[in-house]
Amino acid sequence: MASRKTSVSSVVVWSQGIGILTALAVLPLLFGVIFGERPAPLIWGGVPLLLIVSLICKQSLVLEKGSRMAALGAGVMDMAANVFFLLSVRGGMLITASVIAALYPAPTVMLQRIVFGEKLGAARIAGLILALTGIALIGAG
Repeated sequence: MASRKTSVSSVVVWSQGIGILTALAVLPLLFGVIFGERPAPLIWGGVPLLLIVSLICKQSLVLEKGSRMAALGAGVMDMAANVFFLLSVRGGMLITASVIAALYPAPTVMLQRIVFGEKLGAARIAGLILALTGIALIGAG
């Protein structure tokens, strides 16, 4: 039993270390995009970071044939979302961009319902309605 606790705690420490290193590697990229001229650091900085983390974790980057297009589409949309968020932070009102970006989990909840058929509780439905109302109020001015 003691060896199981030790192995679990060492995995937790390892995971926290990887998370901290990743955050430290990403921060300069984000500052380069926010305060720089172009969103290029986000694009050319993310690929080497992915390769380094995969080498450290000894994980293969090769996907199964059926999931390659979905992963590519998700990656392109995620990168576009990051670029548009950073451009809105630089060119618009920070408070508006931050509030809308904070609603990032809402589409995930809706996709859980649509794709997996999960039931939404009253609290999640109320949260989604409030989030959509908030976006409408922000858009109205």
